[in-house]
Amino acid sequence: ITIRNNLSIDQKKSTAEKSSSLAQENFGGNMRWKTTWNEKNSSQIDLSGSHYNLDATNESIQNNQIFDQRNAVLNFGFQIRNTHQLSDNYIIRTGYQFDEISVTNRDKINTPIFSRLIREVSNTHIGVAEIQHQSTNSNTFLKLGGRLNYFEKYNTTIFEPRLQLNQSITKSLRLEVLAEQKSQTLSQIIDLQRDFL
Repeated sequence: ITIRNNLSIDQKKSTAEKSSSLAQENFGGNMRWKTTWNEKNSSQIDLSGSHYNLDATNESIQNNQIFDQRNAVLNFGFQIRNTHQLSDNYIIRTGYQFDEISVTNRDKINTPIFSRLIREVSNTHIGVAEIQHQSTNSNTFLKLGGRLNYFEKYNTTIFEPRLQLNQSITKSLRLEVLAEQKSQTLSQIIDLQRDFL
């Protein structure tokens, strides 16, 4: 998938002419390979990537200040999953996932002279395991599992439990309970002034 947006603004007054611009791009893609080894085992491999880029230039007509800003986010992911059917009522899913996320922020001003470049990279290794139970009459569906995350940047391991329960109470009423814990290790602040462009 690809998305592009461009915006240009030209400002004129009797003594000056300035041009400002804002350009955004998004690129993303995914490749999947899936196979069934036998009637009880199947595997899937996913490769994914995305790139987001924002380039902006603001030329002030009131003074000679030029503000350039760039923000880029690059994401690469790899997953391998295996599904094993234990019986008619029980399925076990296991897998491994690797994510690399890179965030780059650059600011540059000509007057007063200022330049800043910040780049952060986060690599995460994730082990996944879950067991699924569905009763023969389909009144009860239970999925219980977790993710074990290792964050390279922080040399930290975090366990994230997950629960999904769907129970039929009557023919027209079902109860669903969802619970999970998630972690975030990378954030960004985009410092755009209010009158930018």
